Amino acid sequence: MRLPLPSACARTLYLAALCTVVSTAVSAQAPTLPAVTIASRVGGDAARSVQVIDRAQLDQLPGTSVQAALAWALGTDVQGRSSAQADFAMRGGSFEQTLILVDGQRMRDLQTGHFALDLAVPYAAIERIEILRGPAAAQYGADAVGGAINIVTRTQGHTLRLRGGSFGTADLGASVAAARGRHAVALHADHLRTDGHRLGTDAAITQARASFTTELGAHRLRTDLGFGHRDFGANTFYGPFNSFERTRTLTAGVLHEATPRDAIATRVRAGYRYHTDDFIL
Repeated sequence: MRLPLPSACARTLYLAALCTVVSTAVSAQAPTLPAVTIASRVGGDAARSVQVIDRAQLDQLPGTSVQAALAWALGTDVQGRSSAQADFAMRGGSFEQTLILVDGQRMRDLQTGHFALDLAVPYAAIERIEILRGPAAAQYGADAVGGAINIVTRTQGHTLRLRGGSFGTADLGASVAAARGRHAVALHADHLRTDGHRLGTDAAITQARASFTTELGAHRLRTDLGFGHRDFGANTFYGPFNSFERTRTLTAGVLHEATPRDAIATRVRAGYRYHTDDFIL
């Protein structure tokens, strides 16, 4: 039922009070994360299911890959084809209906969703993984029907990881980030090799990523470069044969943000992804 308002002034005061109440309720629910992340964009919507896996949790998980971390998340379906490749889906969708972003840049492979997790993001480079479960097509497009994840890379600190295990497994990772004045740089790399627990499960994975950031007044420019190299056994992938597969991934991204005073803030992004797949049956 609409209450009669005596004048235009009274209607203005009424609307202002209503907007204040609504904004207070939303801000009380929103998490304190940067505005560019999935979590903060939907944090005020109680109907959305959002999970954030931070760096402390990643360090406690037994795996050292994005697919291994996602396997421990709620409501996710990770079907590992090998230690180097996996299909990822959420909420009953397929691997073609889940969007993956790295620092807000889309990493969708136009050839097939089987390559969605063929990323160029070392495990040591990850600051956190944000998981949005459920339909996100209205916000991110038709390829996000099942949900979306955003991998946020580190911009400060340094780590060194060295692990070894059975079946000739060796894992090395390093991450370093530093800033000086208006300039910042972050370098990340890791390498994993294993003979596998059975025939055709061997793998050798190398990943590297570099980020450069420069601030000039109200302008901020960030450039990202990534490289992924995977050689792995593909036993019984498409038949009862000891097959072999090799993939290469190259990514590049440029982000320009401008926040001038008394003007509209702008964000312009350009991205590039190159992927090759060689399968030997």
